[in-house]
Amino acid sequence: MTQPTKVRFGDVVAQGKDVVDVEAGVVERYVAGEHMDSDDLHVRRYGTLGDGYLGPAFHRGFRAGQVLYGSRRTYLRKVAVPDFDGVCANTTFVCEPADDRLLSSYLPWVMRSTAFHEHSVSRSKGSVNPYVNWKDIAAFEFSVPSRVEQERLAGLLWSADDACEAHRTALLSCEAARGAVLASHMRHATRTVPLADVARFVNGTTFPKRYQGSQVGDYPHFKVADMNAVGNERELRLSANWITKRDAAEMGARVIPAGSIGAVRIPVATPEQQQDLANRISRVDALGDALRRRLDETRQLTQRLTDDVVGSYVQ
Repeated sequence: MTQPTKVRFGDVVAQGKDVVDVEAGVVERYVAGEHMDSDDLHVRRYGTLGDGYLGPAFHRGFRAGQVLYGSRRTYLRKVAVPDFDGVCANTTFVCEPADDRLLSSYLPWVMRSTAFHEHSVSRSKGSVNPYVNWKDIAAFEFSVPSRVEQERLAGLLWSADDACEAHRTALLSCEAARGAVLASHMRHATRTVPLADVARFVNGTTFPKRYQGSQVGDYPHFKVADMNAVGNERELRLSANWITKRDAAEMGARVIPAGSIGAVRIPVATPEQQQDLANRISRVDALGDALRRRLDETRQLTQRLTDDVVGSYVQ
C-alpha cells in the first residue's frame, strides 16, 4: 500500500493567474465574494458582465472546475467550485492541482476542511477585514494519499454533498409550494390595503466597517447580502456579523423584533379565509422546518466526514 506523502499546499496546488479583459466579451459572468456562501462548495449566484460597474480588481479568469477561495474575511470559510467560466477579483484565489499528485475532485475537500480554515485564519492579517496572502495558505501542510485513495475519498464526500443537494431541492420545492398557496390566496382576495395601515416600518442603519466581522455579540446584524445566503431563504437565520448592545447604541441601530416583515400591500380576506390560509401555511412551514433540519444535519455530517477524512492526513 502506498504511504501518504506529506506536502505543502503550495507544492501541489497552483494559483491561477489568467488575466481576462472584461471588455473583450470573452466571458459573461463574474463571481464576487457575496456570490459564495460559507461552507458551500456550489456557486449558486453570479453577476453578469455589463450589468453595472466592476472595479479594476475583477480581471482574474477562472474555468469551470477550478476552486475559488475568498482570501478576505477568511473566517467565513468561502470555498466554491463554479460550473462555468468567468472572472473574479484578484482577492479571490483561483486554485487547481499543480501536478498529478492531487486530484481536482479531492482538492475542494482539502480546502473545506476545518484544518485548512484554522490554518488560514491563524495566518490572517488585519482586524476589520482580515485577509491572507497566497504564501500564507501555501504553507499549509497535509499528507496526500494515493490517487486511488483520493478518488475513493472524493467519491464518498461528493456523495454526501449529493445528499445535501437532494435535501436542498426538496426544501426549495416546499418553498415553491408555500408561494403557490400565498399566490392562490392573493388571487382570491377581494381587496388589498397598504401594509402601513396595519404595521409599522422601521428603517435600517448604516453599518460602519469597524463593527463588522465579529462572530459573537448580543444581536445579529443582517446585511442585504445575507438575504441570499443559504439558510436564509424564508427567514433571516444566519449572519456573518454580530454586534453588542453597546455597538447598537453607538451606531444608533434599532433592534428589530423577530418575525418582522416588509411589503407594499397585503391581501384582505374574510376571517375564515385568513384562518384557512394560516392553517395551510402552517402545514407547509412544518414540512419546511423538518426539511431544513434534515439539511442542516446532513451538512454537519458532511463537515464531520470531511474533517475525519482530510483531518486524518493532517498531522
